Amino acid sequence: MISEIIKKTSVTVLMLVFFILRGYSSPGVYTYHIPGEDSISVSAETGLIGLGDLKRNDKYSLGLGVSSSVAASISFEVLHKKAVSPPGGTAGDTVFELLWSPVFKYNDCLYGAFLLRFNLPTGPDLYESEEWSGQAFGNNDITLGPVLSFFASKTFLISGNILYTMREGPDESFYSGGRADLDESDTYRDLFGLNPFVSDTFLSAERLKNDFLSLSISFIKQIKRFALAGEIYYSFHPYRGHDIDRNIPLEGAGVEPLWLKCRAKFIPAPFAEMSLWYSRNMLKAEGYPDFETGFNISFLF
Repeated sequence: MISEIIKKTSVTVLMLVFFILRGYSSPGVYTYHIPGEDSISVSAETGLIGLGDLKRNDKYSLGLGVSSSVAASISFEVLHKKAVSPPGGTAGDTVFELLWSPVFKYNDCLYGAFLLRFNLPTGPDLYESEEWSGQAFGNNDITLGPVLSFFASKTFLISGNILYTMREGPDESFYSGGRADLDESDTYRDLFGLNPFVSDTFLSAERLKNDFLSLSISFIKQIKRFALAGEIYYSFHPYRGHDIDRNIPLEGAGVEPLWLKCRAKFIPAPFAEMSLWYSRNMLKAEGYPDFETGFNISFLF
């Protein structure tokens, strides 16, 4: 039972990897979870990406229970041009995530959390070359929004996300859109850089052309030591004006994907799990992945 796992570990193992592991090419759905203070999770995964030839991304992640209401994770990827390749590879992007939960709860079955995600540009720059298209971005972006989860029963969970991603454009000074000086009145007028009516903030009109909004939902069913999940993810580009960069094979540029994903997990113990997944993009675009499949293993301490 989900409730039994929570009692034993103070962390919902069933949901933990859905939070901290999110492939760059085929996004996943974040779910509410209860972080255990001072808990640590480590995980490794390999994803095969269908992009003309079969490519591979290896991801390594570390998750921390910062407090009883805040969880953090950091992950980095190693990129390979072929599914089977020699040791080594090219460094991909690094992702840092924070999840505050619960922001609210209702009747002990509906929970809300808030996600803040940073993509750090440690991988190849897609604006300079499309050599690693579908595997790395190589620029900054920030994703934020609510994470909602409904416990329909002790073994069945429905989760949904409405997330907005502010993405760096070519030759753009991304973090100049933020305001952090608490002694300056402009910081509050600009809403820390989120006021859409002030120029050169994150949400000002000239910056919206690189942003995108994503909607997603997942259904998770636990059957003893197994968990089965189905996910739907769609993103679109709110800015509809002319943009010379719209042909780049990237969300927020020339791609508005619709991903369908299925995942099967085995939970041999409250501190370990393994999963397999397959996802397919139903709205194909040149230079963007058609499908992804992979394997993950995770441990909780």
